Parts: sequence; C-alpha cells; structure tokens
Amino acid sequence: MPSRPRLDYPGAWHHVTTRGVDRRDIVADNDDRYRFFGLLGATSDRYGLEIHSVALMTNHAHVLVRTPRANLGDALRFLLSKYARHFNERHDRTGHLFERRYRADHVDTDRYLMAASAYIHNNPVEARMVRHPSDYAWSSYNSFLDPAQRPPWIHTDTVLAHAGGLDRFRNFTEGRAGLVLPPYDPELPRQQRDTPEFIAWCDAQVEAHATLQAAPNDRPLGLAS
Repeated sequence: MPSRPRLDYPGAWHHVTTRGVDRRDIVADNDDRYRFFGLLGATSDRYGLEIHSVALMTNHAHVLVRTPRANLGDALRFLLSKYARHFNERHDRTGHLFERRYRADHVDTDRYLMAASAYIHNNPVEARMVRHPSDYAWSSYNSFLDPAQRPPWIHTDTVLAHAGGLDRFRNFTEGRAGLVLPPYDPELPRQQRDTPEFIAWCDAQVEAHATLQAAPNDRPLGLAS
C-alpha cells in the first residue's frame, strides 16, 4: 500500500522524528553528533528550513521545524542521506541507517507547538541520560536560555513568544519529563484531529503548570515566524 503524501505548505510547522533502523544507534560518538548538527545547519541554509527545537538522541532525533518553502521532504532527504553516508563511511558499514519513512506530525495550534517543544527538550531527561534539560549538550534547550550558545540556524523567538517569555518557557518546559504527546493521525485534516480528547489533553498540560499564567491556546498558528 503506497504511503500517503505528507501535509506541507509554505509556512507549515512539523514535529519530525527520525529513527535508526531497528532502533539501532545513529551516533557513536561526539564527532558524529557534531557532524549531524553541522549538516542540520547546512540543510537549514540550503532549503530555508527553520529549526525551532531539536534533540539528537542515541538512536533517534526530534526536530521542530517550519517550512517557508514547503520543501520538508527534499530537506530531510538531503540531511538524512548526507549524514547516513558520513556514518557508514566513518564506521565501515553499509545499508540503511534510518527507517525508510520519518514521522512528521503537523503542528497547527500554539498549544501543540509548546507541547512539542517541551517534549523534545525533555527527551534526554525521560531517557534518564540527564537529570535536567540544560544538562544535555545535544539539544537546543540551552540556546533558549543563553543566546551566546545559539547557532545562527536555531530559531528561538517564536517559541518564546508563544510561551510568553523566557521565564514562562522555562517553567513550562522544566519538569515535564514523562509528557506524552497524544496519539493521533497527523496526516488527517485538522478538523478530524481536534477531538475533545486532544483538547482536554492540551488543557491538562497547561493547567498542570500554574506558573504559566498566559496559557497557550488552540488558535491556529500563523504563517509568520
């Protein structure tokens, strides 16, 4: 059965997840990690891809992206093929490194934008690799906390604006290990996805953090960054 075409359009937001084949490792050491991030920056430059949150784990990666040119597929093919070639040559291996079809969840409300960013930055905590998001060197979390650490291709302004500033972003994100994004089919139209269960889940995430007084809501995301 052929795969359905991915939903993409100018200015679309996506939570992308890509995993190693059979959940095998996609990085072996820090040289691989530096190479992945270098290629992610090159992909951003070449395809105009906006990177808003990222976490590179041992056997998978999460990226929150915006596609001003509606070219997510081309951009990820470039990134994943270039990195797989590097990894295979460096580690004397052959064959596929990544699962053939990456996952791209369409992000179309600012509630889901905030939830996806928090989920990405807490992934290393949930995996018990570190105790705090800021302890993990291979995510974008510290780029939010300290602009001096931010590579030019990581965008922080939009997520911070939706959170209501840095303090509220930090309060919402930290301590969110265990957050599970609700299961739903990202390729269905929005009106079929915004079920009462999904809205209730979003509300619960916001209410769980009383310090986030200006709560993200379910208004559609605009096309501006």
